[in-house]
Amino acid sequence: MLKSGLTEDDIILQAFHWNLTKTCGTGTIDGLDESWYKILLDKLTQIKKAGITVLYLPPPWIDRSNWSSDEGYGGGEGYFWSDFDLNSRYGTKEELIYLVEVCHKNNIRVIVDIVLNHRDYKNMTEDIWSHPGSEWNVARDNPDYNGRFEKGDFLYGDHTLNLSNPIVYNRILKALSELTHECKIDGFRWDFVFGIGIEIIKNLIRDIKNKNIISICEYWPIDESLFSEKELLEIDPFVKYFGTNSEKRIIGFAKETSLAFLDMTFKHAINMNNFAKIDSGLNLHNDYDIRSSAVTFIDNHDTGYSPNCKLGLDGQKQWPCNSENRISLYAYMLMTPGIPMIYWPDLFDFGYRNEIIDLVKTRRKLGINSTSMWVTIEKNINHIHGLIHNLSGKLLGELIISDNIEKPNADIVFPKVSIYFHKEVYE
Repeated sequence: MLKSGLTEDDIILQAFHWNLTKTCGTGTIDGLDESWYKILLDKLTQIKKAGITVLYLPPPWIDRSNWSSDEGYGGGEGYFWSDFDLNSRYGTKEELIYLVEVCHKNNIRVIVDIVLNHRDYKNMTEDIWSHPGSEWNVARDNPDYNGRFEKGDFLYGDHTLNLSNPIVYNRILKALSELTHECKIDGFRWDFVFGIGIEIIKNLIRDIKNKNIISICEYWPIDESLFSEKELLEIDPFVKYFGTNSEKRIIGFAKETSLAFLDMTFKHAINMNNFAKIDSGLNLHNDYDIRSSAVTFIDNHDTGYSPNCKLGLDGQKQWPCNSENRISLYAYMLMTPGIPMIYWPDLFDFGYRNEIIDLVKTRRKLGINSTSMWVTIEKNINHIHGLIHNLSGKLLGELIISDNIEKPNADIVFPKVSIYFHKEVYE
């Protein structure tokens, strides 16, 4: 396993969604007397009962952005922060510290989403950096800039930070150290990593001086089939180091940085609605280090739906999973290797709680973890049948997902799903 700070038995809960800072809807917090950190604290017993070992929180720095149109409104989610202020839309710094403390007492570690590529310069109140200036890497000031999303730019590069500038780097390091040393945060999910860079991340992890820090990278590689090699080099800087193949780019970045990674190949596989291709994720990779560092997920705040808010907005939905097969896909994720990450609305808002908890318990009972090995026995577009073994090759269980289950007497049954325990393990 890569030195990501995660353990082979971890199960992550993404404890937020895109609509949290919206108003007047299920799962939203604006207009409530309680902060999100306080709500999480009140739900900690339920979170622990669900078998969660890592709680993944939204970006902690204050985000003062807002926008509105005829289609809805937004802002404040944390991904367009303006200051290193931990008193955010999700709660106060003191509430964050207390939440982490109670989580630790319950053997749950805590990570936060960290956005380093860009900053909202229009709403800064502290650490004010002149814009444009040396603290910024503003693409529109670059004579080669042609208005495209390229070289890790966000919002056309107008808000991109110059992370190599010592003032920027040291202030970010101070903020990350505040989170790890003062707030006792256990690690980070690094957002938009091709807009940060390999050496910057490696140096920050080194300089934070926490040997057990959890690190998960979000690298969403550009689809190589849509661009020429020259265009890919302009859009994705990692092509230069790891080539045009998206899978090899993810693996190359993970090995170079020793970070765990969001398994975008797994996400691509489950989104095809084709069980004949579902076993193509990196969580089934032959290399132990790769499969045990693959963080698998069905949806997250970017890809999936969120509970509705006042104007009917239901999340970003950039790459949503087919809800018709959702429990089947959770069964597949939780019965295969990798480090599973459960999406908050699926556990608390969308009605899948009992099934997910039963599947987590089954994963624990059978001893399945990130290092386990999967063998596909049979598959077609509507069907997959496979065996799960431990690292020593011992059979742990069997999974069938099909519209027509032919093998009877399963130990666990959901619609389209049958799970069989290997009796030596179970007894």
